[in-house]
Amino acid sequence: MGVKIKIPADWRAVSIGQFQQITGISGSRNMLELDKHIAVISVLSGLPAETIERLPFIELMKLVQATSWIGEPPTDTRLKAWQPDRFTRYTCVTDARHISGGDFITLKN
Repeated sequence: MGVKIKIPADWRAVSIGQFQQITGISGSRNMLELDKHIAVISVLSGLPAETIERLPFIELMKLVQATSWIGEPPTDTRLKAWQPDRFTRYTCVTDARHISGGDFITLKN
């Protein structure tokens, strides 16, 4: 196909938004495993799933193997923080034991 597809090598280059999308895809019970891989590659590359589906099978399998790190849960330091302005910074807490009491109450409701 001739398209060079760039995907992150680990969680450090993944945004919080991408992490949320990947988590939703990985947790889906209504998708086949190959469809999940295609969706994850789509999220990571920014390309439509249709483009990924048109790849030769061997190229698709190389991308699936290159994203095998998805199976290992990220640590807090592995996800990119998002800072919409110089006063606000969002980070992802992947271990619920480290959230604040207020965040816990918000999540329960």
